[in-house]
Amino acid sequence: MKRIIFNTLIVAALVITGMTLTSCTSDPERPENEINNKHHEDPTSAVFTLIEGTLKEGKPFSADLTPNDVTLADSKQTIIYAVDATHSKKKQGFHIDPAKGATKFVVKNTEDNPNTVYLLKLDYYNVKHELMNDQFFLNQQDQIHQHFFQLYKKDQNGISIRETDKRKLPFDYVYADEFNNSFIGKTNPMGFKGFIVFKEKGRKFELKVALMHAGNASKFDNNHKASEFYTPSPSQIANSLWDFTAALPIEIQE
Repeated sequence: MKRIIFNTLIVAALVITGMTLTSCTSDPERPENEINNKHHEDPTSAVFTLIEGTLKEGKPFSADLTPNDVTLADSKQTIIYAVDATHSKKKQGFHIDPAKGATKFVVKNTEDNPNTVYLLKLDYYNVKHELMNDQFFLNQQDQIHQHFFQLYKKDQNGISIRETDKRKLPFDYVYADEFNNSFIGKTNPMGFKGFIVFKEKGRKFELKVALMHAGNASKFDNNHKASEFYTPSPSQIANSLWDFTAALPIEIQE
């Protein structure tokens, strides 16, 4: 009987030891902290430039629009977002700086001006006021970053929610990004450049711009398709970081 008990104890000890060794050798690597290791700087200012343009003859505003389909004019409007130095880094303190640019974009409507289109260009600057857009393209950062251009509305309880019905948007947008002199807007939408039109006469609203940082996940789904410009996927909403957000006041002319 003593021999049986002794042998049982030895077996149990070996099992526990094996479990301990297995646990130590098979622990998964800790996921990278995306907040502290984002592989890009935090912008301290953002410059939104709206440039009026005209669709070339025979070119409709569509998802297939490219920079070659639009003739740009010299008419420009600029809104500058900056960080208030008195705010903490956590709060950022981003706000429109009226001393350096406009406080709203005043635009033409497509009903009276069917061939008018605008190029919306976004430039980020770091604390040294150096242009830092490339940081979101290099080192595979383009695979996890995408700007969204959204409208929020009030639900029946007065809570602000994202408009997910494209037909109800007072604007339409097409990604028109370029990198290393190549057009990537359709295959790799980023939102640093895009064409936008405004549809409703007299409408005033805020265009919400948000830069998604998808973390360890790709911004593309299993079919290598990115989310639509006006709404991230439920998973992206729940799990992504947001590197920058802004609200651009828009006034569409009568």
